[in-house]
Amino acid sequence: MYFNKLLSLISITFILIIIFILLFTCNVQAFDERIQSTIQENRNPLLDHFMDSVTHLGDGFITGGVALSIPDIQAQEHALKSQLVNFIATSFLKVSIGRQRPSSYNLQSDNFKTFQLNSSYHSMPSGHTSAAFALATSISESYPEYRRIVYTLACMVAFSRIYRNNHWTTDVIVGAGVGYLSAKFVSYHW
Repeated sequence: MYFNKLLSLISITFILIIIFILLFTCNVQAFDERIQSTIQENRNPLLDHFMDSVTHLGDGFITGGVALSIPDIQAQEHALKSQLVNFIATSFLKVSIGRQRPSSYNLQSDNFKTFQLNSSYHSMPSGHTSAAFALATSISESYPEYRRIVYTLACMVAFSRIYRNNHWTTDVIVGAGVGYLSAKFVSYHW
């Protein structure tokens, strides 16, 4: 049983690494720009309000509050530890990568500036997405019957971050991976 879980974690990590390598060896910026442009051109007022609400489901106060409200103490501890690991990993990566947000993107400027305090260069990975996926992974491990709903909500948070022009598509993909792996790290190592 433990071997199967470990093998599954290694397989998923390997797949995420392959995706990450493919994304960054291909023309990622052009890929991101096409998706961003399509989404921004098709916005509408009703969806604007809905996405403004959905995006807050990934706020640290919300994900932390949901983690605290889990009735099972072990599941609650797992969710809180996952949020902590995720926060540390995401914060470190945001500053280390230093990717410019689409809302402040300028073709004439440098798209990456590492170790900046300016949040305009904290696009990758998406913190809201990583927090939502860390929580979804924690909840689905303890309550598998809620797996579909929690991952659906996490995906909605991810899409809202692109829709609101806060993140590129690859930012939310990496954020989802960081959140998932944060929860798995807690499962196997803490």
